[in-house]
Amino acid sequence: MQSQEKGEGSGSRTAVVVCAVVVTLLLSIPTTALLSLYFTRDNAKQNLSVQEIHEGNSTHDKLSGVRSPSWMKVNAEKPAAHLIGVPPINKTFAHVHRLQWQSTAGHAFIRNGIHYSPSHSLIIPQQGLYYVYCQVGFRGKGCPSRTPLTLSSQIFHKHDSYPQPILLLAGMETVCGKEKNQGIWYTALTQGALVHLDKSHHLYVNVSNPLLVDYVDGKTFFGIVQIS
Repeated sequence: MQSQEKGEGSGSRTAVVVCAVVVTLLLSIPTTALLSLYFTRDNAKQNLSVQEIHEGNSTHDKLSGVRSPSWMKVNAEKPAAHLIGVPPINKTFAHVHRLQWQSTAGHAFIRNGIHYSPSHSLIIPQQGLYYVYCQVGFRGKGCPSRTPLTLSSQIFHKHDSYPQPILLLAGMETVCGKEKNQGIWYTALTQGALVHLDKSHHLYVNVSNPLLVDYVDGKTFFGIVQIS
């Protein structure tokens, strides 16, 4: 009799366990489906965000003003320019401190009223808030005198109403010196800022050591884009 009661009790417990397992599985199915749907959508959002960042927010893009296609479409009518640095064709101007630029080849462009003048400056077509940026690459070999060499890059703007050009942005860096070796060295000076400009403003770039400017693709560029 006791064995029969134990068997019945054991069978009841087994049935309860089986029912509990079945109920748990039934409840877990929709939960699993919901979690799967959630993480799938979440991953899709993350992938989209990564794609958007990759397409429109790289370091160079932010600096140079080369934006994503959607940004360009919305702002297609705003003045913008991106210039690529080029060495002077005439060697007699090799020591001139004002840099010269390419405005039509490669990634260079000018649109919607901005002009590139023979004096190697950008001319603003209308009043507004602009993002101005510039990078100048430098390279040299050794420091024979073992004395520091200070490089500089400056963006000036001038207007007919100004008695003289005004410094807009500047960057400086000291290279060489006792702590440096005698091999080839590279560096770059970068500036960028939002600036309010008037119509007919001229912007140009001067450097301290024009013979050391690095004109390899992507090293030296200058541009502007109207924000509002």
